[in-house]
Amino acid sequence: MWWEILLAVVLPFILLIVAINLISKRNQNNKLELIKENISELFPETEIKNYPYKNFYHLEIVEEDKTTLIKVIFARDDYEFIITNTNLWTINIDPRQWNRKTRPIFIEDAKEFTEHNKSGENIRKIVCLHPGTKRIIRYLNESDTVIVKPEDIYKGINFMNYNELREFLIK
Repeated sequence: MWWEILLAVVLPFILLIVAINLISKRNQNNKLELIKENISELFPETEIKNYPYKNFYHLEIVEEDKTTLIKVIFARDDYEFIITNTNLWTINIDPRQWNRKTRPIFIEDAKEFTEHNKSGENIRKIVCLHPGTKRIIRYLNESDTVIVKPEDIYKGINFMNYNELREFLIK
């Protein structure tokens, strides 16, 4: 009796959460497909592969002399992207209220992306924030930071907002 009432209340809530997750994943994969189409316009004769959002990188541009791997991270314009060290990247969703107790969102698979290498290939790696963030920051030590520009390479990776990607790729 009481469990039937509990089930009637809890089951719709669980179904709602599952539906939201499925819609979110579909939207992410659709956005990745749109990014791939935009990049395909730049490289019409080049093979471009896309991978599901659960993969540790999402786009692969295979050219004769190099391969470009792109990891897409979805963020908003009012967020900050922070590179604390080689394998630890975070998103701060409220830069104005940042303090030591703030819990940032950690980026999964950063280590896998950083360490991934296909032997014998010239690989360029890009982390692309879509649609973008307020700023991309890298810690130099515990207290000093720098603002990262698209042309800056940190541990073999360029970090940039989506609106900077097109210009960066055609250079």
